[in-house]
Amino acid sequence: MSTINDSDLFCAERSGTLYKVRKDELSTLNDTDLLAVERSGTLYKVEAQDLGLITGSITSPVEVLTPVNGAGLNAGQTYNPLTTAITNVAGSGTLSYTSSQISTVTNNVNSTQTWSNAGSGTSHGTGTGWDKAFDGISGNANNAFAAANQTMTWQPSTAITVNDKVVLTCYNQSNQSTVGLRVNDTIWPAATNSYTAKIELTSTELGGSLSKIELITASNSAGPYLSAVEIDGDLYLDPGATTANAPKTLALAGNTNIDKFVAGSSVVQDQAYTPVTDTITGTSSTYETPFKYASFTASNTTPQWLRTNLDGNKKTGAFAFWFRHDGTSSSAMWLFTAGAGGGRHNQLGTNSNNGLYFYGYNNGFEWQVYNNSVNMRDGNWHHLFIQYDTEESQAADRLKIYFDGSLLSLSGTYPSEDQHFYYGGDNLNNYIGRNAYEANQDGHYWTGSIAQFMHMNGTGSRSLVIGDFLDSNGNAQASPAFYGSSYTAQKLKFDQTSAGTNSGSGSNFTESNSPTSNQQDELKVLALSGQKDLDLFVVGDTVNSGSETVKAVNASAPSITVSGGTYSNGSTITTTARTVGSGTVNSVSGNNIVVSSPAGVWRGGVGRSVVRNIPYDTALTFTDNTDLDVMIGTATQVNTDGTAYTSETTSAITAKTSAWNQSAVWSSMVSPSPSLGTVVSGFDGSTTTTFAGGISAGSYFTFTPTNGLTFTDKVRVYNGAVAGASYKYNNGTATTFPTNAWTTVATGGGTMTSFAVTRNTQDVHAWYAIEVDGKILVDSNITGTAPSILTFTDTTAFDQFTVGQDFAETKPAADMNTSQTWSNSNNFSFTGSELSGVRTGPFNGRPWDNGSDLMWPGTDGNTVTWTSPVNLTGSVQIHLYRYRHGDSFKVNGTQYQTALTNAIPDSGNAIYTFQTLNNQGLVIESTRGSAQGFIIRKIYVGGKELVDTSEASNAFYDREIQAKDATAKTIQLEDTVASTGDTLTINFVQASLGTVNIVDGNTLYGSTITGNFVNGKKLKGPQLTHTAPSPSSIVFTSQNANTTAFSGTSATLNNRVWTLESSTTSSTGPWSTAVSYNDTSANTSQDGATAWSGRPTLAANTYYRVKVKYEAQNAVPVESTQNTFLTGS
Repeated sequence: MSTINDSDLFCAERSGTLYKVRKDELSTLNDTDLLAVERSGTLYKVEAQDLGLITGSITSPVEVLTPVNGAGLNAGQTYNPLTTAITNVAGSGTLSYTSSQISTVTNNVNSTQTWSNAGSGTSHGTGTGWDKAFDGISGNANNAFAAANQTMTWQPSTAITVNDKVVLTCYNQSNQSTVGLRVNDTIWPAATNSYTAKIELTSTELGGSLSKIELITASNSAGPYLSAVEIDGDLYLDPGATTANAPKTLALAGNTNIDKFVAGSSVVQDQAYTPVTDTITGTSSTYETPFKYASFTASNTTPQWLRTNLDGNKKTGAFAFWFRHDGTSSSAMWLFTAGAGGGRHNQLGTNSNNGLYFYGYNNGFEWQVYNNSVNMRDGNWHHLFIQYDTEESQAADRLKIYFDGSLLSLSGTYPSEDQHFYYGGDNLNNYIGRNAYEANQDGHYWTGSIAQFMHMNGTGSRSLVIGDFLDSNGNAQASPAFYGSSYTAQKLKFDQTSAGTNSGSGSNFTESNSPTSNQQDELKVLALSGQKDLDLFVVGDTVNSGSETVKAVNASAPSITVSGGTYSNGSTITTTARTVGSGTVNSVSGNNIVVSSPAGVWRGGVGRSVVRNIPYDTALTFTDNTDLDVMIGTATQVNTDGTAYTSETTSAITAKTSAWNQSAVWSSMVSPSPSLGTVVSGFDGSTTTTFAGGISAGSYFTFTPTNGLTFTDKVRVYNGAVAGASYKYNNGTATTFPTNAWTTVATGGGTMTSFAVTRNTQDVHAWYAIEVDGKILVDSNITGTAPSILTFTDTTAFDQFTVGQDFAETKPAADMNTSQTWSNSNNFSFTGSELSGVRTGPFNGRPWDNGSDLMWPGTDGNTVTWTSPVNLTGSVQIHLYRYRHGDSFKVNGTQYQTALTNAIPDSGNAIYTFQTLNNQGLVIESTRGSAQGFIIRKIYVGGKELVDTSEASNAFYDREIQAKDATAKTIQLEDTVASTGDTLTINFVQASLGTVNIVDGNTLYGSTITGNFVNGKKLKGPQLTHTAPSPSSIVFTSQNANTTAFSGTSATLNNRVWTLESSTTSSTGPWSTAVSYNDTSANTSQDGATAWSGRPTLAANTYYRVKVKYEAQNAVPVESTQNTFLTGS
């Protein structure tokens, strides 16, 4: 035998027991299993692991992934979450998360009984009873509310168990002791200020159940208004109440983005829903209530309808109609007269007993019948069906009258056999609503209404039965109802406003002097195959994009009644799209989202999902997601060590150059000369001045630099607020000149030979400034300090320098005289009041501020005098603001009012030079006129600003940040004192987020930003307290080779062995006896992220340690180290 087959058997011993093992099962042997081997006639026992049967392997290491090692061990300790470094800062936007498709939408309601029946007490009045707390409608006009000085009590027969919480929608005017909402006899919830306010009471607060709610109102009618009761997520409603506002459970088809729909988040449905019914199965007609009818009064003198083209048989026929009396008269009144004229007619009405009276007349009474048991004048709608056939031999069969579906017993004389009825055909008049002869006489016209007046003449009327005029249950209708299409041709519809055919083909009722007609349209009743979306159709909705509207909805039928139109079986009815469903996530369980405070329409089905839209102001991406999951509320940017990040220092300055090119008098190279301003205004270094005028529209101001200006990078030109201008570069094409911006007119190097500007609508305005290779062209004879272009080693701190804002540059000691407290009160004297900030403002070393940094008397006509505490040497310069002409300004007694008025424009600023001191005192005196005067902002002597000693370290200059170029590593600053080798330290408000909206991966999205976030810094959250995970929240997962997907060679995971030990003492034991559990949960997925599904129940407040061993066929098992964790309560 040279080959062993898979079915060949081996003898194996395990724990003293012998087993037969097939050759293809050898890989299942444990390492210590024994097999018998013969060598040279001697038998030996060999362990399975020595046979070399295992050829695969499990990749190490095997690790317990969750619970993480150390989870819960720091419970009770406080800490501040701290992220890793920010790697990217992005601007505002909106995140949108869409769930899996909504499968079903369920209203979370409890309507198992009429809950309002459990209520008692005196309400405030109509519409404020307990039913208003259980009708599903909230608002300021729909509440249960007790009368003044009364208590309303709701007390179910059995206390209701509360597992989670009770939510009461209540405007609670309460003093929490004698007035307001009281629950379970002892709980007085806090007052609220809104009819839609939610009051939440937990199961613990309620003692596990809800037994009583009391509404206690004060004598002044202040008290609680209760409009909804929700228990454990179910809205308690009386049967039949609206469910529109009930919490809804949205069952999803999957778990897409389910982790993003957290409690408290606002959500919407991803599209508006258009209601569509089930298919139409049949169409019938009806009328609205009130029915289509005609009203009759004494003014209806001749309400006449002519009926001709009868079949010649005047012995057989029928009448049917609805009538209603208004109760204004007790004498005889007539509903209709047939055949008036020639002394012949039939007439029906009431008698003085309110009963029915009907007779035939031919120059004398031929017959007359009556019934006094009915009341024809009670003000209600009644139906009459009159059937006559004088060919019958029995008198009672010749005339039958049905009143509201019941055959009347008639007294009097019946028509004789073969007696004619007089109704048309003999040129006789026929009246409805009056008698045969007299009009405008009380007792001879009908005061009330008539509807659906039908007359069928001839033997065909014999087929009519009273059932034709009853409802489907064989009962009389309570109000007018449609007779059916079979009788349309015989019926007066009272819907014409002028004479003409009233009721279609086959009849000739002609109207004359119509009574008042109350129009109501004939309606279509559409029977449906099911109830789909009927709850969304409301009276007044338009249907099928037409003019027809919904008149009624009957879900139990099911059917929908519409105002008209044409409909076919198998089609559906639609109406306008409903407001998109919206609400707040109450809870999430599995793939179910519970939405509270719903609005709009929520529906499941293809293409309909839940959407959470999250606007944000910034998106911060980090190196990893460390602590991002616990960043809640606010968060603040900090340094790597967690300290406040409120300043940053640049790298060293490697070069400092002027931002001006003053190599020529550039203004001399412009033509023609302007009439407004001077050409110098285009070359003074400012972007706020220009020149204009002096040339005709369409002509140009042209700058022609001598020998041209060579550049290596670009040429830019600034235009201010002058619209409508155009420019030409090097005599090229005219191009619109943008306003309030720098415009790049040439790039890539070259020579500028000319630049010209024109404006066609009014006086020509020129440019404000021209910049070549980053330097503004400024005339060489312009004096002043040019802005500086600072070049740095790198771009450290560049993020904090914002163009257009000011940089607070520390004021050098050489620029200040800080030898005294110049603002000491001993140095001041006042006549009158003192204005706030007068003393400290001029001497704080900071840029002046219009609000406080000034020296000025507080009242008109008063004077402030400041005297230097020491003698000074040098030129005296004062930074002044002039408001109007001022009244008096003196320096060491010399009056400068006139000189200052001439030198400084009204509402202008200037540093004015006064006299030079030589070891002399200095006295400054300013007198305020009528809201006029010279305001002192800063004082300089000998070129040094007078700054209080205590303010020396706080003194700074405001330097405008005029430009920044990260590529070139340059910042352009106004008038800076910094030089090569220096660094700039910028102070700023510590950046923070007012709200952390959401975290997704390594990115945090937040709102309400303060300051600027920069890369490389971290985010620090508010202080939290570590908690241990609850026993039920623990999930056991694993990984090997640092990935959850199983990794091995020629091996498949077929078992995880979890070993658990516990301790109630500490994280170091002593430990209980280890218990091992086999787990095959991950066999199908071959992924350690699949949780151990059969794990044992864990105890609360207990230490555990766990390890896992991976077992695979054809591989040696590999086991992890221990993870230790603590459960919470």
